[in-house]
Amino acid sequence: MRVGRVRLGVVFANPLTEHQRTVLGEMFSRTVLSGDDLFKRDG
Repeated sequence: MRVGRVRLGVVFANPLTEHQRTVLGEMFSRTVLSGDDLFKRDG
C-alpha cells in the first residue's frame, strides 16, 4: 500500500483581501480561502 502526503489549506469565515491572503498563506505555508470563496453570492 502506498500512502501520500496531503496538504490541507486554511479556511477563514470572514472575507479577506488579497494582501491578507498572501500574508496568511506565507505564515501557514498553505492555501488560504475565505468565506467569499465558499459562498458566492448572486448580486
